[in-house]
Amino acid sequence: APASFREPWRSAVLEAMKVQAGTILPIGGDHVIDPRLRALARVLSAESPADLGKVSIRDLAVLPFGSELFQAVDLDAQRLTLAVAAVMLQTSFPTTLEEDARWLQQGAAGDGASDNMRVAVQFRMAKKKVLLRVVQEMRESIARNNT
Repeated sequence: APASFREPWRSAVLEAMKVQAGTILPIGGDHVIDPRLRALARVLSAESPADLGKVSIRDLAVLPFGSELFQAVDLDAQRLTLAVAAVMLQTSFPTTLEEDARWLQQGAAGDGASDNMRVAVQFRMAKKKVLLRVVQEMRESIARNNT
C-alpha cells in the first residue's frame, strides 16, 4: 500500500487530472466506470510513479483494467473500485434493491404513494443497479486478471 497519498508525484497527477477534494466521479452513464475513476484508482494503488510507467493521463483513464501497461497496479485498483461501489451500496441508501421493488409492487396496489415517491424509488433502484453492475464487473475482471 502507498506510504502516503500526499506524495508530490501523486498530487501532481491528481492535479493534472483535475481531481481534488469534492470532485464527483460518476459511476454509470456512457461508461460503467467513469474513466477518471479508473485513473484515480490506478494512481492511488501505485507505490511509485514507476508503477504507472511513462503513460499519459488519458491512458491511465481509457485503457481497460488488465492492460499490460498497468500490471503492477491494476489488481489493487480493481479491488479499490469494487470496494468503493460496495461501500456506496451499503451506506448511501436506506433500503435494499429488493425492498424498493417490494415497495413499488405494494404501492402499485394503491397504498396512496405519490407519483413523485414512485419516481424517486425507481431512480434509487436504477442507481443501485448501476452500482451492482460495477461490483459484478469488477469481481469478474479481478477473477480474469488474477489467474
